Amino acid sequence: MKRQACTVMIFTIALLAGCREETDHIPEVAGTTTSQTDITKRLEQQVESLIEQRDQSILVQEAFAETSSLSFDFMTALKTADVSLLKSVISSEFEYKITDDQWLYKLSEEIDGKSHITIYDKKKEIDSWHITYYGAQDDIIGNSIRVFIQGNDESGPPAMINLNFKQFDGQWKIIGLNTDV
Repeated sequence: MKRQACTVMIFTIALLAGCREETDHIPEVAGTTTSQTDITKRLEQQVESLIEQRDQSILVQEAFAETSSLSFDFMTALKTADVSLLKSVISSEFEYKITDDQWLYKLSEEIDGKSHITIYDKKKEIDSWHITYYGAQDDIIGNSIRVFIQGNDESGPPAMINLNFKQFDGQWKIIGLNTDV
């Protein structure tokens, strides 16, 4: 009987020791699972961020294509004195005045005592302008883009024109401009 009790005790101790060895790695597995979950969450966030950046890039690309076309139309309107083309590319926020010989753009605040700048003058030929689009500064979330244009006139120095665009009901329109001339 002692022998049987001793044998049972030895087997029980061995069994308990074996179980303890098997459960010693549970904290390691739990730690590995937690770190894998953290890595998975971080990777999912990175994927979401990259998808947002891709979508933003697509919007910028589409907007730049449209605003470049409108910039070309604006410059064509200036070259040809086409009032209807001008009106098709500007928004109601674009404040201007047309006289017999000039188109004047109303400035938001006076600069050097002037409240308007001349964007077209019948007396000045701009047919010889060579237009270069330098790029754009975008704020797609704010639905605005600024397009930078340089007009090279054969008779004078280059002129910079910055057209400010805003999106209204899915369409881009010119809301303002800045120029260095």
